[in-house]
Amino acid sequence: MGSPVLLTLGPARTGWCALLVTTAARAVLAVLAGLVVWSVLPVALGWHSTVTVSGSMLPRIEPSDVVVSAPLDPGTDLRVGWIVLVDSPAQPGTLLVHRVVEVRDDGSAITRGDANAEPDSDPVAREDVLGLARLRVPYVGRPFLWWHDGHALTPGAVGTGLGLLLVVLLAGWYRQGPDEGDGQDGQDDRADRAGAADPTGAPDRLRRPAVGVLSLLPVLLPVALALLLGASAVRPGSVLAPASAAYRSTTSNGPSSATAAWYSCQRAPLAHGPVLAWRLDETGGTTAADASGTGNTGTYNGSPTLAQARACGTDTGTSVRLDGIDDFVVSKTAYTAPSVYTVELWFSTTTTSGGKLIGFESGTTAWGWSYDRMVYMRNDGRLVFGAGPSITVASSAAYNDGAWHHVAATMSAAGMRLYVDGAQVGSSTNTVSQSFSGYWRIGSGGLSGWPGTPSSEKFAGYVDDVAVYHAALTATQVAGHHAARY
Repeated sequence: MGSPVLLTLGPARTGWCALLVTTAARAVLAVLAGLVVWSVLPVALGWHSTVTVSGSMLPRIEPSDVVVSAPLDPGTDLRVGWIVLVDSPAQPGTLLVHRVVEVRDDGSAITRGDANAEPDSDPVAREDVLGLARLRVPYVGRPFLWWHDGHALTPGAVGTGLGLLLVVLLAGWYRQGPDEGDGQDGQDDRADRAGAADPTGAPDRLRRPAVGVLSLLPVLLPVALALLLGASAVRPGSVLAPASAAYRSTTSNGPSSATAAWYSCQRAPLAHGPVLAWRLDETGGTTAADASGTGNTGTYNGSPTLAQARACGTDTGTSVRLDGIDDFVVSKTAYTAPSVYTVELWFSTTTTSGGKLIGFESGTTAWGWSYDRMVYMRNDGRLVFGAGPSITVASSAAYNDGAWHHVAATMSAAGMRLYVDGAQVGSSTNTVSQSFSGYWRIGSGGLSGWPGTPSSEKFAGYVDDVAVYHAALTATQVAGHHAARY
């Protein structure tokens, strides 16, 4: 008698097929509800939840992702590589989620989006840093993003809304069949139910759906909460908890091409065209694979210990431990000596005997007659970049503290530059390197006659993610490669 279609198709809503569909729909709702809870719950603890509306941090943070940031104590020093939530100095009243690429002596910071080629134009004062990004929740901010961009009624937005409505309906689709009662005799069971008094006079098949809806309340209520939060999110300054904004749009200095970004220590070099990229992820054998695409593999010599702990938490690879006695890696390909170049790698050591980290030599075993374009460590842990007629650039700090460090050395028409952990630590106006054909080597090589020659020419420690370029990386690119660790 004019019953709704969903309630009259009783037989189609029973059985295993209906049960599986309903279970799947409820699982989808549970996942969505969980994402919303993870986005909102930290606000009650004084954290910040922001919806990303630009692509300046692609691909690590995508538009519509919710970034949850933990407050920083006023006395906490900022670190290069941190992703922070700040009050934008260039656009007062808006928020910015970018990476710290430089910390100045006064405590202020220079930030940059991973997908932006250049740092942000204005430094961020320490007091304008609101929090450190701790959690990324994908997709939850999509409704806010549609509203923010004026696309609330686009086919994608409407389709998503209809899809969510369909999932909610399917979550209540399954109903217990008339033969699934407590009695063993289906006919008697149905008769007992049919004879039961009902003050509304409604047929049993119209009453049972209400029980199903009640069973869905633990899932539907969080979804309803999510919709309410989404509605409040589109009003700037809306408040979820006392004095805490639930969502505020995160702006940037404008999205740019994602091809300029680096997102892990292994992938960072590939953005700038290396001629050699040894990840040192091998678990056996004597060949160091080359990830540059040029086929410039290396050969393990001695008995290096493979598959050691990696330098970067953003990667899944491993590192290599060199014993400082006879372990080293050398390229299989001979190169014509480049006049413009960059060498970089990650290392960790506690040695007090120094050693060569990387260099260009004329031989593949023992030492060649010629050696140049090198980075080595002195006995006191200081790093030295050497090139040309014994011209060196040295760091003032020691780096044999057992921690992982990133070192890069560049040569160009602007001279020599030495970088450690993303910051320049020395320079020279020298533009001359020796001219000979040779091989790239890590962990061992000639140093005789060079300033600050260490006790050992063989390096004892861990090495990871080695790369060589026939171009000079910029200071921003080097800082980004170091920041890729975080």
